[in-house]
Amino acid sequence: MTPTRPFVRHLPSPFRRVGLGMLLAPALVLASGARAQSVRTPETDPSASQNSSGTPAAVKGVQANAPERLNSVEVIATRRNEPVREVPMQVNTISTTDLQRDGATNLRDYLDMQPGVNVNSAGSPAYGDVSIRGVTTGAQITSTVGIYIDDAAVTTSGAFAGGAALPLSLGLLDLKRIEVLRGPQGTLYGAGAMGGVLKYVTNTPSTDTFSTALTTTLSDTSHGSFNGTYGGYVNVPLRDGVAGLRVSVFHDEQAGYIDAVGAAGGNRVDRGHTDGGRASVVLYPTDHLTIRLTGNTQTLQRDGRNVVAYDTSGKAIYGDLTQSITVREPTNQRFNLLSADVEYDLGFARLNSITSQQSSNFYQRVDYTPYYGPLLPFLKTIAFDGDIYSTKLTQEFRVTSSLGKNFDWLGGVFFTHEQAGNTQTLASTLPNGGTPPDLFTAYLPNRYQEIAAYGDVTWHALPALAITAGLRGARNQQRFTQNSSGLIAGGTTSTTTTSTDSSKTYLGTASYAIDARNNVYFRTASGYRPGGPNDVIFTAGGQSAIPATYQPDRLTSYEVGYKADLFDNQVSFQAAAYQINWHNLQQAYAINGVSGVINASNARIRGGELVASYRPTNQWELSVSTSLIDALLTKDAPGLGAVAGERLPNTARFSAAASARYLFAFQGYAGYGGVSERSVGTRNAGFEGSNTLPNYRLADYAVTDLQAGIDLKRVQVGVFVRNVFNRRGQASAQTGFLPLGGPALVTVEQPVTAGVTLSASY
Repeated sequence: MTPTRPFVRHLPSPFRRVGLGMLLAPALVLASGARAQSVRTPETDPSASQNSSGTPAAVKGVQANAPERLNSVEVIATRRNEPVREVPMQVNTISTTDLQRDGATNLRDYLDMQPGVNVNSAGSPAYGDVSIRGVTTGAQITSTVGIYIDDAAVTTSGAFAGGAALPLSLGLLDLKRIEVLRGPQGTLYGAGAMGGVLKYVTNTPSTDTFSTALTTTLSDTSHGSFNGTYGGYVNVPLRDGVAGLRVSVFHDEQAGYIDAVGAAGGNRVDRGHTDGGRASVVLYPTDHLTIRLTGNTQTLQRDGRNVVAYDTSGKAIYGDLTQSITVREPTNQRFNLLSADVEYDLGFARLNSITSQQSSNFYQRVDYTPYYGPLLPFLKTIAFDGDIYSTKLTQEFRVTSSLGKNFDWLGGVFFTHEQAGNTQTLASTLPNGGTPPDLFTAYLPNRYQEIAAYGDVTWHALPALAITAGLRGARNQQRFTQNSSGLIAGGTTSTTTTSTDSSKTYLGTASYAIDARNNVYFRTASGYRPGGPNDVIFTAGGQSAIPATYQPDRLTSYEVGYKADLFDNQVSFQAAAYQINWHNLQQAYAINGVSGVINASNARIRGGELVASYRPTNQWELSVSTSLIDALLTKDAPGLGAVAGERLPNTARFSAAASARYLFAFQGYAGYGGVSERSVGTRNAGFEGSNTLPNYRLADYAVTDLQAGIDLKRVQVGVFVRNVFNRRGQASAQTGFLPLGGPALVTVEQPVTAGVTLSASY
């Protein structure tokens, strides 16, 4: 094709893979936080059992001195319930009950205290990029983190399906917990799990107990207005011990806190709402057969983006919490998932069939007028409209052995078929009305299909020593069609490209129990992201500018760790050190104002994590966590305009979190009060001298939160204050407009927000 003008270079990140090879979007950056402990929940730890209100049982028995145990959690990589201390990798579980009490409303809130985990927001809860342990280039082609609801994969795999920038921010209502696994999980999940896995675990219906609960959270945000979240669930036994139904619904209303000047300006332009629901049925037809059917739906809407315009010196250009827009920038996301998990107990093993069908649609408008209007002065406004839809079918068959004396094993096959479309339009208006010219329209349908086989074997070589080896092989096929029209596209074009590639990933672990309370382990694992069809780009002479396909990138992770229960179970402790070698990085490559994808550069990531909790008495719970990450390029990255030795973006070298909670009894009722603090170090939003991903330096900051509450048996009351000192921590930045003289569009920490949560359960 004929090279396009540079003013169509920077598209929003879900659309960074475009058929006309447009340059990558503004960079999205958010520093990592750290949640200091693996939170005990009733589903994972009998010693942390909760009453119907979700209040820890330890609160009710504050005079007791029984020691606490480390939690036991179903780990994705092993598919078995094991104490965290015995799992040879870093695992954290997040209590959704605690998140609700603390006023968390979106994925960034859920993960802001997880060490080494980043959510690079782009001004909407629907829009961003998740990375773990620094495995990101800041402008991802496809996601490096796999996201799951129970055992259903919800991360899209194809490069044109938006998976790298559209993580699912699932509503908290009636969730059991959130699990975070660090490091490659490719022996089971492959393409979308080279950096780790994030898993939403939902509640299984009860077949013998009727229960229901209603929850309301009301809050007020400085510089904003009142927010409200309303929801509830009901669990109905359909037949005692045989069948149960659980249904939940919620509505979340956010008033916004960002103002805007300009032709489309106003107050609280980022306000919006989220609605969702879940229905699940569980059946036990026989003693050996379990069937669970689940449906999830969620719709998210925002009137605009919660970004603030800053200059390169870090000064707010239009004032505190203010941006400038010529046209409104709405965002809409719809997500639906149906899944079926059928399990049969063979005696010597469990046989699972897991089927899922999902559909999603994402739409966003971005105002381009301030940056590209001077190049087209005959137009009044210019906006980018982007729409991504996808449907995804997955089927997995897995056999997991019963725990054996000498060997445990599992094996399975996995199939996915994904159909997606990516529609992009440059929409404009004329000063005096009339029909504007067709500047640019692209429709980019694409198909991704993969089949994989995997398995692993654990050998209990000694009573204290377990050695695991695993392997996964996969083959994918992709088809991409690039349809475009308009003045910038140089007329109407249509091309089709296909690709095929195969991959092998492995896992090896050795775990040694020093004694009943101390474990050490070594883990090595590999991960990969598939290659795929490329954008079609021609030089001015009509020659192909880049290869028709790009290749997979791969990494290898080495990790050593220590886990322990110490001092009569008063202290739980996890520590790990790791190195990740990342090869053949997929990256954008700019040519004459347009871009495609090439493989270039390598990276090296070294880091360490420490997570510890201390319970000196049953009244006090103290925790701390830290993450240290040194992530840099080891070769020049021409597509990113970066050189060897530069830091990878989005990740702080050091982040930490600490919390303290006091449990007490008042007039026979259980109560709690707590404080948490998280600190985020400096980060780069891009690379120095890069036009594809320009740098903006995000300063370090700290945020303090407070929580308190009381359990009045059937009614629970909690109060919270988030960002107590109203700090303007700069969490992430989009920098794509900097080369055009535009600002950095920065997502800041939500201003001080105070609220109350009321729950009634029966």
